[in-house]
This record gives sequence, C-alpha cells and structure tokens, in this order.
Amino acid sequence: MKITAIIPSIRDETRLVNNLKNQIDIKFEIEIIKNVYPNGKARNTGISKHPDSDVYIFLDDDIELNRNDLLKQMIDGLEKLPEASACGIVRSVPEKGVNWFQQRIGHEVPLYNITPPSEFKLCELPLKGKYWLLISTTCIAIKKHVFDKIGLFREDMPKGVDTEFFYRMALANLKFTVVPNVTIEHYPPATLVDFIKTHFYYGFGHAFESKLYPHRGIGYPQNVFILLLFFVLRLLFFPIHIFLPYSAFYKRYFISFCPFIAIASLSSFFGYCYFFLKAENKHIPKG
Repeated sequence: MKITAIIPSIRDETRLVNNLKNQIDIKFEIEIIKNVYPNGKARNTGISKHPDSDVYIFLDDDIELNRNDLLKQMIDGLEKLPEASACGIVRSVPEKGVNWFQQRIGHEVPLYNITPPSEFKLCELPLKGKYWLLISTTCIAIKKHVFDKIGLFREDMPKGVDTEFFYRMALANLKFTVVPNVTIEHYPPATLVDFIKTHFYYGFGHAFESKLYPHRGIGYPQNVFILLLFFVLRLLFFPIHIFLPYSAFYKRYFISFCPFIAIASLSSFFGYCYFFLKAENKHIPKG
C-alpha cells in the first residue's frame, strides 16, 4: 500500500514534520504544499503529485501528533472496517504551549476539544440539515477511490471545504470511521481577532454550502430584508447567548457562562450575511 501524507502549509510545518519522522510501523511519503490558497487547492496539488497513492493522509500544519502510532492507527481503522472510505482522529487543545485564551476556547467551544469514541465503528454522513462531524481534514486518511468516485476538493471555498466534501461522500453512500480513545493536539486561534476571523470565514463557507445545496436546508432565508431581520435579532440575542449558549455539535442549549461560544456564533453569522449581501457569488454553480 502506498501512502502519502499531504500538509498544506501557510505557517511553519517544522513541528509536524518532526512528529511525522517519529511515527512507527508505517511507511509513507511526505508532501508539503507551501503557500497555496485556499486549502482545497493545496490538497488537490498534493494529490496530483502522487497520483498512484492508495491512501492520502491530510494534516494541518497547526497540529501536533502526541503519539508515535497515530498514522498507523488510522490505517488500521481502514483495514479493520473495509467499508470505511476514511478514518480520522478528533482534535483536542494541547495542555502545554497555549495561552489562557486558547485554553478558554478549548473549555467552551466543543469544535476545538472533541471527545473521541470508545471503539472503531462505521459512521454514516447525514444528507439533510446542519452538522458538525467528528472528522475533518485536520487529520484524516482517505482512500484514493473516494476521489475517483466524487472528485477532488473544491478550490473556490475559503472555508467549509471539509463539510462540502463529506456531503458529496454522503451522496455517494461512502462511510467513515474514527480512531478511538486518542486525539491529536490542535492549536486554536491565539487571539480574539484571529478567533473572530476564523469563525467569520466558517460562516462564509456555510453560506457557500447553502448556496450550492439549497435542498439540504442548512441556510437562512436568502431574502435580503429577512436576512437583515435575523441579523438584528442575533445582535439583540447576543447578551442572552453568553449565558444560554447553543452547541451546534451537541445540538442543545445549556446554562453556562460561555462568551466565546456567543462570539463564535455571531462572527459566523456575520460571515454568512457578508456572503449574501456583499460577496460576488453569482458564478457559484448549483451542486
């Protein structure tokens, strides 16, 4: 089996490359794609350089592999569950090397600190509605036949590339699995400004997806006046949201003091509105 690890990098991938050199019981090539944006295009560039690989492992440059058998475990997952087309590892915030802001984000926002499953199991991707998935291209192994069947990553999305790609996997009835009982360490945004920017573009990507696939029902009404009404209501709800946050990952409200969940939600909604009110998107085809 030929395996290629692809790292889109706009920062410094040195730490990750050193981690990869310590991975055991697995042979693979490393392909670093520097300064290619957006990341969907970077990943596709890596695939094009290794067209004969059987499995592609995608890794973000802001993660740390805290065990030397993580890549082997993803390949083991694909072998234990042959029906799985992808196997990923969930993210957690490192205990060391992060500031108080990053620690707080990890405490509040489930997206950055996910509890891994207790065993390998086959998971289906939903076809309707919004979803947060255990897997992402932060750290995932994907079989080559997936790209042969559904195509490559979109190269025109600044964010939302993962969920759009996994939605096409769902349409093709392709399934995934998750490595149990382990996480990879992922460094969240280190400042409030970076945090807001990140979630603004998440909202932009969400709007892009809702435009591509209106039948999924994941978007707000696209009428400008109704969207502006939602905008005003979200601003008014913001103080309440700090103490009554909603987790899209767990799909429930709960009582707690979580200002960063509220900020993330509002920033994402700003990004969503910007897409429909300002961004030039008439060129976007239907999915």
